[in-house]
Amino acid sequence: MDLRPFREITEELLLGYQRGSSYWVTVTNITTPINFYVRSTNYDNLLELLQSHFVKAIKEEHNVYPNLDDIVVYRAWGRGGKIMRGRVIQINLSELSTTCHIFALDYGYIDEDVELKDIFLCDEDIEAIPPLAIQCQLYQCGLIGDSWLEDSIEAFKFYIGGERCKMIVQNNIHNKLTVQLFNTCPEDISSMLALTGYSNLGYVDPFASRIYSKSNATKTPKIERTHKYYYNYIERTVNTTLCVRMLHYINFEEFYVAVIQEYRKDRKLLKDITGKVAKEREIREEELVVGRPVAVLVKEAEWKEVGYRGIIECVMPETHASVCLVDSGRRVLAEKTNIRSIPQSLLEHPVTIICCRTDELGIGITMSSFKQKGFKFNITIKEPGSELKVPYSVLTTRLEY
Repeated sequence: MDLRPFREITEELLLGYQRGSSYWVTVTNITTPINFYVRSTNYDNLLELLQSHFVKAIKEEHNVYPNLDDIVVYRAWGRGGKIMRGRVIQINLSELSTTCHIFALDYGYIDEDVELKDIFLCDEDIEAIPPLAIQCQLYQCGLIGDSWLEDSIEAFKFYIGGERCKMIVQNNIHNKLTVQLFNTCPEDISSMLALTGYSNLGYVDPFASRIYSKSNATKTPKIERTHKYYYNYIERTVNTTLCVRMLHYINFEEFYVAVIQEYRKDRKLLKDITGKVAKEREIREEELVVGRPVAVLVKEAEWKEVGYRGIIECVMPETHASVCLVDSGRRVLAEKTNIRSIPQSLLEHPVTIICCRTDELGIGITMSSFKQKGFKFNITIKEPGSELKVPYSVLTTRLEY
């Protein structure tokens, strides 16, 4: 099955959700009105092709023992034996069995405790296709009270009603879209929830009120200060050679390095981060969204918790979230009580690590040395990457002393 044309179309569309653009979509999974997943109906034919591949993979019985973050094909008996592809987000070990929690890439939901006999090898071509489902929140949709009530969530599901929706993108931050949804309801879905008392029709971003009393008419209306909720990344130039040290090795397609001079400077600037993180408030439920920068406390030893900067990669039901540590590339499964609001001072400091891929090792570099944390070598940038999402393609060469 030749999926290259579909992969090109998919990458183009997934990177092309621009403000003001519109799509016909299917809502694939709903948690709350500010946390749900949709999939473009343009992908329906591709999904059918993928499905035929999944069935073939299971018939060939290429079972696999997965690692964390691996993309696999799996059968979800809790969904009637549906066969899908997903990313392994948790591995559960016990004396009796090993199971995995898997995030369904093309649907946006999590299947828990999938047994190893139902997990299969995923073809590299299919693994390379980006997720077809993308995370969204409704535009100008605010909750009533401190958390989303079950009645509001059920009302949202009722108004969606299994129909396809016209989606208009209002914002795109860290691959989470803020959208308006329209179907056969008389108003857009956000307005329907507000008109029937299930939400507040609110603003997504801070704003200045235009309503003030005559006694204050001569005063300039107060504009609330917006907060920066993203990291800055250093862009690397093609054909630049850098002296780096290994931070975290996964495989040739994904490993993380730091420029040695930048690493020394970062160590000094971030050495007191644990104290700062410990003083921050626990993150609120509505702030637990994929792509959000956070601070996190990680238990590194029986007696020691260490603070790190991170980005939420996956929100798990009830107690945990998967967080990528942006100063090393490590992924950790953190309890929600240890995920904290990140101070603005830590957001201001740029992320300097480089996510890389390579086809082979340079002459004189052994595999055992390359995988070791702290190993020093040179990289030459051959193809550009993007933040920590798309690896830079690099050549590796031995460091000459």
